[in-house]
Amino acid sequence: MSIATAQFIHIGQFADLDPDETNYSSENPTPILQSFSQNDITTTEVTQNDANNDGQLQENDNGQTADTFTYDVGNGPITSGLDNVARYSANYVDENGTSQSTTVSVYQTENGDVFVKFPNDLQISSMEITGKVADGYSSITQGTSSSSRVVCFALGTYIQTPDGHRKIETLRVGDLVVTLDHGERPIRWIHRAKQPLNIVERDAKPVLIEQGALGADRPNRDLVVSPQHRILLGGSGQLENTFPEEVLAPAKALTTLQGIRHMNGKRDITWVHFAFDKHEAVYANGCVAESLLFGPMVLNGLSDTQRLVLLDMYGPITHQNEPLNGPEIRRCASIKEIRQQLHIKSKMRSLRHIAPIGSFQ
Repeated sequence: MSIATAQFIHIGQFADLDPDETNYSSENPTPILQSFSQNDITTTEVTQNDANNDGQLQENDNGQTADTFTYDVGNGPITSGLDNVARYSANYVDENGTSQSTTVSVYQTENGDVFVKFPNDLQISSMEITGKVADGYSSITQGTSSSSRVVCFALGTYIQTPDGHRKIETLRVGDLVVTLDHGERPIRWIHRAKQPLNIVERDAKPVLIEQGALGADRPNRDLVVSPQHRILLGGSGQLENTFPEEVLAPAKALTTLQGIRHMNGKRDITWVHFAFDKHEAVYANGCVAESLLFGPMVLNGLSDTQRLVLLDMYGPITHQNEPLNGPEIRRCASIKEIRQQLHIKSKMRSLRHIAPIGSFQ
C-alpha cells in the first residue's frame, strides 16, 4: 500500500455528489456550487491510502474497492473510502487579497466530507466553486516529479518525418511524422518543459540508451528519454531474440542491460513530448518508441491549463482508467515482467557457454 500525506481544504459535509455508482460521472455537483468564506474552510492534513500502489486514488464506482482518506476535522480521526473525485472551476481570493480563477480537484468521501485541493497548495482566504469541469482526475498527492511520469524525449532527439530526420525541438503542431503502423500522421499536441534533477530520485532520472544497445543501429545514436517512456521490444530489430512478441517496455526497466543507464550526473534537462490523434510508435534516433498517451497518470502530471486544453481537444473522459487518445498500440508490459524476461535470456546465454561434461579429455 502506498501512503502519502498532504494538506487539503475541508469545506464540510454535503449530499452525495455521485449518487449513481455504476459510472464515473458526478451527477449531482449542485450542493457545492456556492461561495465559501474563511470561516467555512479548514486546512486539514489528509493521509491518502493507495491500496494497489498505482498512483491513483480509486473511488467506489462500478463495484471497485475505494481507496481511503484518513483525517481529523475536529471529531477525532476518521478513515473513509472515496466516493467521488472530480475537477471544478473556482474563483478565489488569495492571501494577498487578489481575486483569481483556477481549476481545483474535489474529493468526497463515503461519509459526505468534501475536500478541495488547489494547484501548488495555494493559500486562500475565500473561494467560490462555479462548475464541474471533468470527472476522474485522481492522482495521489505526493512529492513525485511530474516530468518523471510523462513520456518525453530530450532536446536534440531526431524524429523521422517525410522530409527526413528533424530535431524534435523544430517540430510544430500539424507537422507530419512517420509512424510505425499508420504511415504519416500530423502532430496534434506538443509541449516543451525544463526539469531540474537535483532533487529527483535516482529511479526518476533520465535514461540513456546508447547507440546499438537494443540491436544493430537501434538506436543509431545515443537516445535520452524519460524513465517511463516506453520502447518497443520484440520487433523492428529491437531485442527480437529476447521477446517472443512485440511489447512496450518502460525505459527504466531496461537499465540492467549493457549500454542503458540512468543519467545521475545531470543537473537539469529539457524535455519535449508530443501526441497524435491516437497512440502511435515513432522513430527516435532510429529507435521505435511510443508517442504520448494521455492516460490518468500522464494527465495528472500536466498543469490544470494543459489538462483543460486536452479535454477540449479530445473530448471528456468517459471511463476513469481509459486514455484520452487510446488504445495502446501494443501491450504495455510491467517493469517486473521485462526484467524477468531479460534475466531468463541472460541465464540461457550463460548456459550455452558451459562446456558439456566430458569435453575436457
